[in-house]
Amino acid sequence: MLEEFFIDSGRNRVKPLYGTMNFAKSFPAVISPATDISGEDDIDLKKENYLWIKNGADEFFIGDLALEYGGNLLQDRSQDKTSSINIKLILAAISQYVTPGATVDLYTNCPVRDLKSQKVDFAGCFKKKNFVITHKAGRRKGMAVDFYISNTTILPEHVASFYGWAYNDKLEKFRSEYFEGDTLVLDGGDQTFGYAVFRDGQRRPEECGTTDEGYHKAIQQIIDWLDGQGVHKTQAEFNDYFLKRKPIFIGKTAYDCRELISQYEPAMYESTYSDLSGKFNGFKRFRNILCGGGTGHKYATIFHDRLGKICNIDVPDPEDAIWLNVRGFRIMKRLANIALIAQRETR
Repeated sequence: MLEEFFIDSGRNRVKPLYGTMNFAKSFPAVISPATDISGEDDIDLKKENYLWIKNGADEFFIGDLALEYGGNLLQDRSQDKTSSINIKLILAAISQYVTPGATVDLYTNCPVRDLKSQKVDFAGCFKKKNFVITHKAGRRKGMAVDFYISNTTILPEHVASFYGWAYNDKLEKFRSEYFEGDTLVLDGGDQTFGYAVFRDGQRRPEECGTTDEGYHKAIQQIIDWLDGQGVHKTQAEFNDYFLKRKPIFIGKTAYDCRELISQYEPAMYESTYSDLSGKFNGFKRFRNILCGGGTGHKYATIFHDRLGKICNIDVPDPEDAIWLNVRGFRIMKRLANIALIAQRETR
């Protein structure tokens, strides 16, 4: 049995699509080495959103269980898509829904910037390999789930957002204005800010890329500020405070990590806008600008204020925006199948 999985493994959340699975089945992209919590009276290890995974000798909490009961929280902050954290998150996503014993066709993500240099090694982490994932919590508690990944396709983030927005699941051109004129697709994330240009619905590869503008820069500014106050934190330590919603103290004064970040957001969005404006000699050539990604609703304000009377500025609902890439992966796969069938029929 061949089963297709489409997974957008982001810095903050992992978004998997499988069959008719509900889009709400995402989980926080955080892990923690497992500790024995089975004897605690106040925990229900059968809660559907809990993930306690054993893969070979490794055993770890993932997502909500890690946030609630984990000690040393780990979140992937590197550019390397082959990192052990990212691999664990993708395997955990598959193991929640795959039919035991099935063969898997995997489609997952990489920034445009890193696609050429990483896609072969990244695909090699999964392709033609067997996996056995044992669940010690959650909807599959007590199950050892085995599966074989026969093929892995690495698809470009940002580009996929166009397909997830402009087409519907029936492969109909849902938003006709996106197939006439130029469209700029933006995808704001934690570590990167991606962009892709389409003309009359066709991608222009030479105008697709990734900048290093992202929340990691705002966090570094906060760390520098804390350092000046005599409070020394690494990005990993700050991230741990952020995930656990713990305040950072300077003397007796508590500082909320989210509020600290919000103070640096306007400058970050201004920098992103200026960078893209220089890259595209302004934005007047674009009929449409799609502000996607998990932070699209935040950085869209600056585009609305300055370009709202010139371009169509589309801002998906935040809950919908995080699914644009992975929905686009599935649509890209189906469109490719149709093109392949048409090519065969004309031979």
